[in-house]
Amino acid sequence: QRHPHPLDLTDGNESDLIESQDLSVMSESLPGSPPGGEVEEEDITDMRSPREPDPVPEDLTPAPAPAPAPAPAPAPAQAQAPSPAPAPKAPAPTAPPPITAAAQKLIDEADARASRANARFAAADLELQQMKEKYARLLAEENAEHLELEKVGMERDILKRDVVENQAKSKELASIDAFLSDISKDMSDEKLSEAVGGLVEEYLVFKDLRNTVDCFVAEGKSIRFKPTFGYNSEVKAAERAATAKVSLLESFDSGDGAAFWSTWTGSVPPHLISSSRDNKALKFMLHIHFAMYALKLRVAEDPTSPFPCNPDESDALSELKSVLHDASEDEEVMSEASLFAYFTLGSITHPHQHATFTTPGNPAAVFETDKAGGFLANTWTLNLRASLDSFCDNRLPLVTPPRLVTLFQAFHKWETSLQGHVLESVKLCNDFHEVAMELLGQNVKLVSDMASGSAPSATYMSNMKRFIISKKHQLEDMKKKIDPSKDLVNQPPPLSYPSLLSFLEQHDGEVKLLSHVFHALLRRMELGDGEVRRHAAHDMAVNDVLGLYVPGDSILLKAVRAEAGASKERGSRATFYAASVIGAMSKYKSGRIYLLSESGGADVIGALVTCVENAWSGAVGLECGVVGLVALSRLTCDVSRAEI
Repeated sequence: QRHPHPLDLTDGNESDLIESQDLSVMSESLPGSPPGGEVEEEDITDMRSPREPDPVPEDLTPAPAPAPAPAPAPAPAQAQAPSPAPAPKAPAPTAPPPITAAAQKLIDEADARASRANARFAAADLELQQMKEKYARLLAEENAEHLELEKVGMERDILKRDVVENQAKSKELASIDAFLSDISKDMSDEKLSEAVGGLVEEYLVFKDLRNTVDCFVAEGKSIRFKPTFGYNSEVKAAERAATAKVSLLESFDSGDGAAFWSTWTGSVPPHLISSSRDNKALKFMLHIHFAMYALKLRVAEDPTSPFPCNPDESDALSELKSVLHDASEDEEVMSEASLFAYFTLGSITHPHQHATFTTPGNPAAVFETDKAGGFLANTWTLNLRASLDSFCDNRLPLVTPPRLVTLFQAFHKWETSLQGHVLESVKLCNDFHEVAMELLGQNVKLVSDMASGSAPSATYMSNMKRFIISKKHQLEDMKKKIDPSKDLVNQPPPLSYPSLLSFLEQHDGEVKLLSHVFHALLRRMELGDGEVRRHAAHDMAVNDVLGLYVPGDSILLKAVRAEAGASKERGSRATFYAASVIGAMSKYKSGRIYLLSESGGADVIGALVTCVENAWSGAVGLECGVVGLVALSRLTCDVSRAEI
């Protein structure tokens, strides 16, 4: 019988038949089975496994096995039952038939198709995994690109803002530099120093500081620092520092101590050196450099002679001893361990041979041999030159004149400019006066001639015409000489606000006077440039010109309500100018804060509303209502940034 194959293409009926035949064969193969496949109950019981004997206790000795019973005697032949017939043997199971070639071919094709399908599935899985990885990589690159673009955009915005800020700062610095350069070019440094010194001495005498005055005058005679005051701005200070740096480095390289210290005295103020230990150490080592420079030059030809052996070395040694004496009194210099060795240079006869000053790597190796075999460009000298270069780049640009000098320069510039402007204005006034007097004289003569009854001749009229045209051209030429930028008429004069407020409180019932005062205040707010108007609004707010902080009805309310007891024309004028002043002040932040304060904000809004209502009812002119509405809109609505 053939067993079914999982890929067998036989139908289900044949499979069921094969399965039933297999079951029947199995049942017939059981031992003791009767024909037909039925199994008796006794036979099934015999097939069960025999019951195991009960376990014997360990503490009991097993009983001896009983003796076998004697075999029974055979019965007589007549009494024996006939023996049953032997059961037929079960047929041996037959082997499954071999698989045919066609079935095997179908099986192989199915296995091949399954293998190909599995391969395609594996390839599809691999491709899907690669696509997922590619998508993740593209997504990461896209995110990185977006982040980079955002970063570039932020950097671009920051750079734009920095450029705008730098341009504004550069413009401001340029204007400041121009102003400071302008105020510092009229006086020389000597005259400026004398003038400022005279002011300081005058102040000390006024304060009766006699000892200080004597000390100030005595120390002023000794020149330890010759200042240059023409570098007030940062730009000028940087230019001056660059010029001083070139001169100092050239003198350092050439060993010209006189030129070096001359430039140093005029460029480096003493307080800059005394304010830092490093600066003190730098100046000390510069003195060592110039004191040993003559010895370095001589050692190349005569290394055996003691120091000093010529007048240049003697002068250098004398200056060195003076420097060492001054340095020994400075606690900061004495506390610097790297400078101890230099204090022995004044007592050593051959410092160029001493191990302390010749050993490479030693901080005090002044006489370390350089590449050319000399001492002028060794490591110690190059390090000192680099320190001097850094000092000129980082410290000298920070040196600016005292503020007192700058203030005096600005005052002197203003005073001289004002004097020149006044003299020029006086000259123009005199010229205008002369022309006016000439025109008046000709006018009087013409009227006199006409009154006498004599008719003017044609020649007379022609001469008069030429005279008038000449004076007209003369007036036009004089008018061109007036510089609008120096016109002091457009600048509001100083005003005593407390006196004005007191005056308004005393005459609060005079409508015409109030209208004139508010008209004058409005003109003050309209004259000059934006900064002048801003300061005027600030001063009016600080000094409470409208009387908003005074208990009771403010001056503003009295001016707005003035039409109740006055004529329409006068009341309209007072209301108009009062509302116009409020509108002008509301353009600026300080004015709005003042007008909307807790103590007077309600009065201001109420006054403007009253102004609009009176204009609507006809009590005042329509222009008063328009001005009141404009002031209300500025106070109650947001204003543009340009007005803030």
